[in-house]
Amino acid sequence: MAAGAEAQITKNNSRLSLPQSRLHRQNDQPVFVTAHLGLGGSFQYDQGEANYGGSFVFRPGAAANFLDFLYQMDTGLVLQLDLQDIGEGARVFSADFVLRRYFSDRGDEETQVLPFAGLGTGASDVTLPISAGGESARYWSFLGEIGQEWYFRPDMVVVAKAQFRRFSSGEVFVSTWSFSAAVGIPVPW
Repeated sequence: MAAGAEAQITKNNSRLSLPQSRLHRQNDQPVFVTAHLGLGGSFQYDQGEANYGGSFVFRPGAAANFLDFLYQMDTGLVLQLDLQDIGEGARVFSADFVLRRYFSDRGDEETQVLPFAGLGTGASDVTLPISAGGESARYWSFLGEIGQEWYFRPDMVVVAKAQFRRFSSGEVFVSTWSFSAAVGIPVPW
């Protein structure tokens, strides 16, 4: 009887209930490992080239294990490896750290549908085409992304995203774009 009354009081008074994310997400969200495949290019060189890679996606409940405030901001962490061809044997290989901000859930109880926008940085290795001097450089790149996740409970996530990357080091300047799709499963830990 007392437990029922306590539940009713917290239901009617948000100050007495446990803090929640603004989107009412659970704290115990899984971490996903994903593989992606896409199409992209460089604004300076070729278009329509392949890109692929993988990532670990820490959604807001899991990202709170690293930085508490991320859960309150509905923001996740993405650790990503990305290899993008930019034509004529040139490529950009990058290990990225992305903060991904999720927006309102458009799904239902079985499937979350979450649009997102992200900003990040990557440790990048760039090799230019032979026709452009064949130079290579290693430095930081900066990236932005927009997209959407479909989380099919309890065991799969699908991600579609567009990404823009900018790399500038000495004589080497490259800006790339890509559209990619990823499929992921929860990490078994």
